[in-house]
Amino acid sequence: MEISKKELSTVNEIIYKNMDLWLKKLNKRIHLKLYALVYDNNDKLTKIVRVKKTVPASNGEPGVAQDIFPEVDLQTVFDELRILPADEGKLPATIEVLKCFLDKQCYKSLADYKQKSAEDKTEESEVKAQPESEDTRLLYANHFQYLGAKNTQVTLSYLLEIRNVDAVSRELFFSRPQFSFLRMSLDYFFGNYFSMNPKGEITLQDNKIQSRFDEDPLLFNRRMSRLFFGKMQEYILSNKSADVPEFNNDLKFDYSIHSLMEQMDEISSLPYENASPFGSILFLNSQAIDLPGLIRFSIQFKETGRILLDDAKRIRKLLELTNEDKDLYLIADHRHIYGLGEVNWNLQHSTLAVRLDFNGLSKLKLVLVHTEAELSKGGELIVENDKRYYRSDLAMVEQPLISLCSKNPRLGEEGYSSERFMKLLENTFWKGQSTAAHQSSIKALDLIVRKAREQKHGTMVVITNPDTAEQELTTLSKQSTPIEEKAIHPDHVKFLTAIDGAIYFDTQARCHALGVILDGNAKPDIGDPSRGARFNSAHRYLHKLKDNGDQKCVIAIISEDGMVNLIPENENEDLLLATAEEMIDLINVDEPDLNKLEAKGKLLLESSIVDSEWLFKVGRACWNAEMYDKAFEFANHAEDQANSEFISASNYNLIGICYYAKAHNQDDDQANMKYYEKVIEMCEKAVENSLHGENRYHIYKQNIGFSCYKLFQILKNNSDDYYAILEKAIYSLSEAIEERKRRSLENSKQLYFRRAYCLQEQAESEESEVTKEALYRKSIDDYNLSLELEPKDPDSLWNKFLIHEYLVELNDAVECLARVLVLKNEEIYMEQLVEIINKQPDLILVARAAYTAQTGSASLPSELDKLYEAYLGKLEAFDLEGVAAAKEVTSHPKPDPDGDEELDSN
Repeated sequence: MEISKKELSTVNEIIYKNMDLWLKKLNKRIHLKLYALVYDNNDKLTKIVRVKKTVPASNGEPGVAQDIFPEVDLQTVFDELRILPADEGKLPATIEVLKCFLDKQCYKSLADYKQKSAEDKTEESEVKAQPESEDTRLLYANHFQYLGAKNTQVTLSYLLEIRNVDAVSRELFFSRPQFSFLRMSLDYFFGNYFSMNPKGEITLQDNKIQSRFDEDPLLFNRRMSRLFFGKMQEYILSNKSADVPEFNNDLKFDYSIHSLMEQMDEISSLPYENASPFGSILFLNSQAIDLPGLIRFSIQFKETGRILLDDAKRIRKLLELTNEDKDLYLIADHRHIYGLGEVNWNLQHSTLAVRLDFNGLSKLKLVLVHTEAELSKGGELIVENDKRYYRSDLAMVEQPLISLCSKNPRLGEEGYSSERFMKLLENTFWKGQSTAAHQSSIKALDLIVRKAREQKHGTMVVITNPDTAEQELTTLSKQSTPIEEKAIHPDHVKFLTAIDGAIYFDTQARCHALGVILDGNAKPDIGDPSRGARFNSAHRYLHKLKDNGDQKCVIAIISEDGMVNLIPENENEDLLLATAEEMIDLINVDEPDLNKLEAKGKLLLESSIVDSEWLFKVGRACWNAEMYDKAFEFANHAEDQANSEFISASNYNLIGICYYAKAHNQDDDQANMKYYEKVIEMCEKAVENSLHGENRYHIYKQNIGFSCYKLFQILKNNSDDYYAILEKAIYSLSEAIEERKRRSLENSKQLYFRRAYCLQEQAESEESEVTKEALYRKSIDDYNLSLELEPKDPDSLWNKFLIHEYLVELNDAVECLARVLVLKNEEIYMEQLVEIINKQPDLILVARAAYTAQTGSASLPSELDKLYEAYLGKLEAFDLEGVAAAKEVTSHPKPDPDGDEELDSN
C-alpha cells in the first residue's frame, strides 16, 4: 500500500521546516532545497517530490511547495542538481548507494557537469576570469523508515542541496568528513532528532512528528555543539588521524560524557582586568606532546603541576601569555594544560592538532591545524650520498570547524567569507564580468580585509573606483590622512588601521588615505539605532555616494571582536522571500501602491538567486488581480530562473495563459501567432507534468484547444498549413470534454461550441461528401449541446443554420434562422429567411412556429407576416400541398463568439 499524497505532504513539510530552521540557526544565508524519494518495501523508487519554501499561503505563513514529478526517474533529479551519474552513466540503484555516491563523488560533480555542458560552446574572444569556485553548495542524502496510516511502511529518502555554504565547510564535508560539524549534525538529525518506535520508524500523530528530546532547532544545535566538542576531545585522546576520511557518523552518546565545551565556555566568560578573553589553546594527544622536538616549550609545568581544563580562572590568566602571531599557544591534551609553547610543524606529520581560539566574551572557534606541501611554489632537488631528495615548502592549513557565540554554533566565519566578499566586489563594480586583472585585485582586497580583522579595536575598509577615490579624498582631505596611492603590504594593515577612521582603497587595491572620517547625510530610513557609530556612518556614506550619480562603493565594517559586516549586503534569500510576501500583500489590497509594487518587483526580477517558485506565486497573484502585463513579466522570468528545474503543471499553465492574455490585447497577427504557439507549448508541458488522478488535465487540454482555435483563425487567413492545428484543436477539446465528464464536472458552452466550429471548418475542407457529411453531423451534435447550455446563443444557431442549409435540411435551417432573428433583429437574417421561404413558401409555417415559440406571441415581423398571408392566400386558391425545395445554397461566414473569453488559470 502506498503512502497517500496528503500524508506524504505533511511529513515532508515537517521535515523541511525543522531542517530549514536548524540550518538557518547555523548561518542565516544557508538555503535548502529538498527532494523526497519514496521507496517501497522492495527498495523500489515509487515517487519523487521536490520540496521547497514558498511565499505565504492564505494564513500568511510561508509554507512549502511540493511538486510531484510525473515520471519516477532519478535522472530528472540529477539533471536539476547538475550531477553527473556514476561511472558508465549508471544511476545509484539503492538508497545506500545514492548516499555513498554523493559522499564520495559530489564535491567535484558540478565542475565536471559544467565542463561537459561547455564542450560544444565556442570560445569567447576575451577570456573572462572566474572565481576559483562558483559552487557554494553541498549535496547529502539520508533517510527515515516511516510507518504511516493503515501500517503503511515506506522508506523516505531525502536528497538535500544546501546552498551558500562557505568553502572550508564544503571541503571538510567531503575531504575530512569526520571533522565536519555540519555532516555530524545531518547524520544525527536523521538518526535521533525525531522520536522512533522500537523498529526505528518515525510516525505521524495528530499531524506532528514528536521530537525525541522535546527540543527545537536551537536546542538541537546546542546539543550538537556539545557532542562535537566531545567528539574532538575523544579524537585527541585516541590520537585520531586527520588524513583518513570517515563518512559515516556513528550515533555515539559517549561523546556526551566529555565536558570540553562547558569548560572552554566558562573560560571565555571570564574577563581579566576588565579585558575580554583572547588567545588560543592547542590540543594534541599526550603522546604527541612528548614526541622529541614537536613542541618547543617556553614554559612547561611539572607533571604534578599540570593544570586541569576545568580550572577556568587559572587558564584565563594564562591566555594572556599566548600570541597567535608568534605561534605561541597553551599546549593541552584532553585533560590538562602542559605549558606555553610553539610547534615545530614540519614534525607534525599525521598528528592531530586542534586549536581553540578565544575571540572575546563567550566567543569560541575550533580550528583544525595541519600542514600541506606546496609544490606549486617550486621545490629544490638535493642529491646526498647518491640519493635524490625533493624539498618543498610546507603550508599551514587552518580549517575552522565551528564557532560558538554564547553556546550557539555558527557555520562559516561569523558573517564573513572570502567568497561572499569577492562576489560582492565583482557584482558591484564589474557586474559579474571581471577579468583576470580584476580577480587579482579582488584577492588582494580580500587579504587586506582579513588582515584588518586582526586590529583589536575595530575599523572600516572602504573600496571605490579609482576616480571616485581621488575625488572623495580631495573632498575629505581635512578629515583624513591622504597618502600617495600605492599597494600596501597586507601585514602592515592592522597597524595602519590602529588610528580612528577608515582606510580607503580603490578597486586596484591601492591605498589612498588613512584615518578617514566618513561623512554623509542623515535620513530617516538609513541606519540602525541599535548599532554603533561606525556602522551608521558607513551606511550614510554609502548612500551619499549612491545619491551622487550612483557611485559604486563597498565597505567592510570590522567590530572589536573581528566580526565583519559588508555593505551593500549581498542578495539574501530571506530578504527576497520577504519581498515576495510583501508584493503579494500589496497586490491583494483594493488599490495597490503601484510605485511600491514597481520597486519591489524590480528587486525580484533583477535578482540572480530568487527562487522561481516565489516568482510564480507573485505572477499568479498579479493574474488574479487582472494585472496581466505584470503576470506575464513574472511568469516569464520564473521560467528563465527555473532553468533546468522541474516546473509544475500549474506553473506551466500560468505561463501559457499569460501569453494568451498578451495575444488577446493586440491586433498584430504575426506576433499573436507566436504567442498562441507559446500557449500551446506551455500547456502541453503542463499536460506532460500533470499526474494521473491528481491533476487539472482537463484545464490544460481545454487551454490547448482554445489556443489552437485562435491560432487556426490566424493561419486560415495567412497560410494553407492550418489543417494540423485544426485537428489538434478538435483532439484537445474532445479530451477536455471527456475528462470533465469522467470527473462529473459540467462542460461549458464554449467547449462544445469551439469543437463544433472546428468540426465545421474541417468538414468544409474535405473533398469526400461522405466524410464532409459525417463531420457536419458531429458539428450539429455539438452545437445542440452548446444550445442546451445556452439556448439563446445566436452564434450557435447561425452556424447550425449554415450546415442545415448545405445539407438541404431546410426545415431545420429555417427554424434556426427564425430563432436567431428573435435574438438579433439584423437585416442579414431576415434576407436569408425571406429568400428561402420565397423558394419554398410552406416553410413560413416552420418559421412562424419557431418565431412565436421564442417570443410567446403570434405576431410576426412585417416581412414574415406578408409571406404568411401570401402563403395562406395561395393555399386557398390552389390547394397546394407542397413546394419544391430551394436549389441554390449561399455560403456565409461563421461568427467567432465570445472573443473576450480568458483561458482557465486554475
